[in-house]
Amino acid sequence: MITRRLLVIAATAGALHVTPPGVRRRTRLAAATVSTTTERTLAVASNRGDLRAAAELCGVAFPPASADEHFRVLSDPACLANVFFDVRGRASVALLREDGLSIGCAQVVPCAVRKEASSSSIGKPVLWVQCLCVTPTSRRTGAARALMAWAEREASSAAQASGVSDAEIWLAVQEANNAARSLYEGLGFVSDEGGLRLGHAVMRKSVPAAAAVTGDPRGPAASFDLVAAETPSPGPPLDKALQEAAPAGLVGVVALLGASALVAPFCYGGLGEPAPLAMWKSWIGGPVSIISDVALGLVVACGAEFARKTLSNDDTDDDPVAALEQNPSLAGQKAALWRVTGAATASPADAITAIAAWQLLVALSEELYYRGLIQNGAYHAVGAATGSGLVGDAVSLLGTSALFAVAHAGFVQDVGEEEGEMSQQEMVMDWITDVAPFGAMLALEFAVTGHRIVAPLATHTALNTYWSALDAAKLRAAPDRERLAALLGEAKS
Repeated sequence: MITRRLLVIAATAGALHVTPPGVRRRTRLAAATVSTTTERTLAVASNRGDLRAAAELCGVAFPPASADEHFRVLSDPACLANVFFDVRGRASVALLREDGLSIGCAQVVPCAVRKEASSSSIGKPVLWVQCLCVTPTSRRTGAARALMAWAEREASSAAQASGVSDAEIWLAVQEANNAARSLYEGLGFVSDEGGLRLGHAVMRKSVPAAAAVTGDPRGPAASFDLVAAETPSPGPPLDKALQEAAPAGLVGVVALLGASALVAPFCYGGLGEPAPLAMWKSWIGGPVSIISDVALGLVVACGAEFARKTLSNDDTDDDPVAALEQNPSLAGQKAALWRVTGAATASPADAITAIAAWQLLVALSEELYYRGLIQNGAYHAVGAATGSGLVGDAVSLLGTSALFAVAHAGFVQDVGEEEGEMSQQEMVMDWITDVAPFGAMLALEFAVTGHRIVAPLATHTALNTYWSALDAAKLRAAPDRERLAALLGEAKS
């Protein structure tokens, strides 16, 4: 487990392994030969293509981790738990090119130091350098120094933006990597007083505050608020979750009252207690049925997600900007998620807590409406008219599933005809084909569990929470944040 957690941290050290003498001589000769004919440029990664290029470099430099694993870390460092620090802000990635070819990269991560890195600096906001790598033929030509100089400038800008005199930049290097340690010591880094940590030397350097020079590339880490990061987290943005769930909550209340007034008196009377109370109890069941229904709902959710991943072939799924440009009708839900997660800046733990609360309230409201009022009412009405509960179940299941899909396709009404790559008809069909199976699955759970809402509620909540958490991670990792904010119709945070 520790090895897995140290994947990112080991990246800083691995890129600077000492090369065999023969390779070193060829590298020097190459450097001498091209020094007057090549042009190097350093730029901050601003799109998926840049991050993919950096990930390919890391994949070669740091096996056995694949380029795809490095891409996820470069896109969102919080996606992999790090033993030395906790992510506190959006990271910057720099890509160094020579004559248009990528030869090196580095990542600067705003974070808080963990006790595993330093017992005397627990919780201290710093900027951490990781994923620094240089291609073998470009080592010992100043490429690593150029990347480290950029990292220090990111820290200087963060100090300037925070109104403090300096900022600390940290890194971890493997104990046996003497070449890398010598490089960092030559740049002014000193080892933490705690000595080796999990086989790594943790090193730090203080850099003075300085304003960015015009034209000098800067990434999101340069805006890290070192002062605000010292204050405790305000916790999950539950107020936002409640605000977003309020409209659905109103629908749920209306559905509950409607079912109590229109369905309960005719279908649940004569049971020795008020009809609405008898109906509510039948929806929930006893303690044993509640546990079994929750378990069933979670199993169904896992199966549904497995089927979705198996059948999905959408190549825009991992890129929220591409997905919104193709189908703008997704913006309504994405914008709500953007707000619930504090413009996609809340910590992963806080974001998931807020998302879970939001989706539980939304799912409860929708299940009260679609299952408690519509499907339950249709089942009893059709069953009474035909004298067959089976027919009542079939008709209510099909009708509720269709209504569920059509209602969600209503998001397309807010989109102009020329706004996206898809036509309005294509967007409507996209919504219906995606949502109809989901609605049918929930309706079937309601029917097979004896018209109880616990199982569909568990499935609904689990899937929506999981999908929203995935989307939140994609929003947070989106390189083009300005374009994303524009597509969502939100002001930048």
